[in-house]
Amino acid sequence: MTGIKTFYLCGDFRDDRLFIIEIHTGFSRKSPLGSRPGILLRNGTDSKDLIIATAGGESEFAARAFAVNSTTNIFLPPLEPRANLHDMDTETMRASVSAEKVVFLFSIEVGEKQKRERFEWRKLKKGEGNEAKSGGFRLVQVSKRHGRPQTSSEIASESADGGPSSSRAADENHESLALLSWSSGLSKMTRRFLLRLQTSAASMEHLCL
Repeated sequence: MTGIKTFYLCGDFRDDRLFIIEIHTGFSRKSPLGSRPGILLRNGTDSKDLIIATAGGESEFAARAFAVNSTTNIFLPPLEPRANLHDMDTETMRASVSAEKVVFLFSIEVGEKQKRERFEWRKLKKGEGNEAKSGGFRLVQVSKRHGRPQTSSEIASESADGGPSSSRAADENHESLALLSWSSGLSKMTRRFLLRLQTSAASMEHLCL
């Protein structure tokens, strides 16, 4: 972390910088977020490197009208390369809050056949397990049923519902794809969180910010 508006996504060590993340206040009105507050991820460690992803409010008006918005738009490079930055594809992530859980839901194409699947970032409470003692979020894929693809009726049901999966039995069958844990103690000064990506059934790759 180098300042209020700039962060680095690092590897296992602080000096192993991989990508730069910038806070976009919206006052500059620069593309692709315009006046929406959000974040920019660049393909490298320089502020002039190409933007490869951004996240911000659902609309520029909503970002100014409400202090909290449950919907976030994520802008990603298209599958087909395009020359214009304005042609980035838009995905939507929605927050769902209940007495038992806090979940961020989104869908995206995965695999060789680019089938659209549904995922959830699920909040972990402080002290919930040894992996995230200070709290954090776990990423799981929820749009498959016991290893088989969704049926058309299941897809329609989830689309109509728009809410997170709630079955405890289903939770146990969902494989963890990533774990984002908050830093604790003195490490908060230089590292805000640790992101662990599931690279195989037995190992996880670490990234920190």
